[in-house]
Amino acid sequence: LCFSSEAERQGIFDLAEAFSGDKSRLDLKLNLLRLWYRDILLYKIYRNSDCLLNKDKAAEIASLSSIWSLENLLKALLWIEDYHQALTYNANPQLTMEGLFMKIYPKNEILLP
Repeated sequence: LCFSSEAERQGIFDLAEAFSGDKSRLDLKLNLLRLWYRDILLYKIYRNSDCLLNKDKAAEIASLSSIWSLENLLKALLWIEDYHQALTYNANPQLTMEGLFMKIYPKNEILLP
């Protein structure tokens, strides 16, 4: 992993804790995260906000679509699905989310709404 400081590592752990804190809402949060990356991916492909679910965040999505590569967006969506599946097998939510966010944001470039 490529964390340049302890503060960057802590950001990942804080984000994972925020996601996994309420287990009953974790599924919802992962679905929202999936939709967020879906919107970035669709904007990157079509350069049009008509297909976005988060139309109110179109400017931010457009900006993020120029930062993320198509390959990394697809990887993020696949990782979200893989880690979501792990949670169905009773994996530890905190550790699962830490692993997911470390894969998606290897340099702690947290790009969430």
